[in-house]
Amino acid sequence: MKKFLLSLVILAMLITAVGCRKEKYPPVKSSDEEAEVIMTLSLDGEEYEVKYELYRALFLSNRRSVDGGDESVWSGSEKDAYIACINETIEKKASDIYAVLHLAEKLNIDPYSREVEEQIDEYIRISVEGNDADVIGFGGDYDAYLASLAEQGLNYSVQELLIRYSILLERINEYYKGIEDEALGAIAGEYEYSEEDVRAYYFGDGCARLLHAYIQDGVSPDTYAKMGRIREGMLAADGELAVALCIINNTSVTPTDLIKDRQLTGIIVGKNTLSEDYTDYTDAAFSLLPREISEIITVNDGVKGYYIIYKLDKTEEHLERCYGDIVSSYLDDLIGGELLSIADDLVNSAEYENSYSKINHGEINFK
Repeated sequence: MKKFLLSLVILAMLITAVGCRKEKYPPVKSSDEEAEVIMTLSLDGEEYEVKYELYRALFLSNRRSVDGGDESVWSGSEKDAYIACINETIEKKASDIYAVLHLAEKLNIDPYSREVEEQIDEYIRISVEGNDADVIGFGGDYDAYLASLAEQGLNYSVQELLIRYSILLERINEYYKGIEDEALGAIAGEYEYSEEDVRAYYFGDGCARLLHAYIQDGVSPDTYAKMGRIREGMLAADGELAVALCIINNTSVTPTDLIKDRQLTGIIVGKNTLSEDYTDYTDAAFSLLPREISEIITVNDGVKGYYIIYKLDKTEEHLERCYGDIVSSYLDDLIGGELLSIADDLVNSAEYENSYSKINHGEINFK
């Protein structure tokens, strides 16, 4: 991993420049066990350390998809097969995270710049204190915030890494797609494209136009059964408008005009648009024929939920009407393809360290 060597003077200046938030909500040092390197990923001379704290967090957030809720399998007679399966998932998830850091550095976006550090501090402050918008927070109780992380299988360092990942992913999108600046107006991104490029993407095999129904697991006594009833309604509906209205009436409590519009016109998905968590969703999107309806698809991207996809035709009228959304999807797909290529290379480079042999998967828990 690239190391940043700073003199004590420069380091002190940086700490002062970031502000007092580090003093108010100081970083919590990882334990020796948490800081042990379990796996290394490498690419283009850069090395990324997957420490036990990240391995544990990824294990806890994904184990149910492997063990189905039966935690005894991690110490049972077939544990090696289950461990191999979860390790494959952890390698992919960790590689997704570090692919963003790798691409950011490749684009000369400093993952550890003063501005990034200040954004992380601000995110943590809002998470602890809440704000006037939609973050409730913990009333300034930092210990309660840290306890909530532990209940999710996280610690300070992993949360900081995930925040950094989110910030850098946004910076990468801005780099390629451009931004809207209040003072300067629209600033173009690095990707150059023509209307023909967008048209080729839209009508090509790598792009799908969809309607989908979605409900988060647990919002009703039997969410899965409710999705089954919604699917029956979609199958019985006559035409795409009827399918869209069936989705809106059964999954949106108070949909805004924007939500209604997108649920009526559909969304655009590219083969590289969605993360690994949505593999089943993407597979269904590109295996369906127009006007076909998928089975219920389970997705767990940190929050478990259910989807049903209805495939729409791609038309000239829709291309013209929703051109801006289609351009955004086109660029998302280009960025996703680049990140996927990096992540694949990182996965293939994974090497487990000696400390991995000390892990007892049956004893990994949230505290």
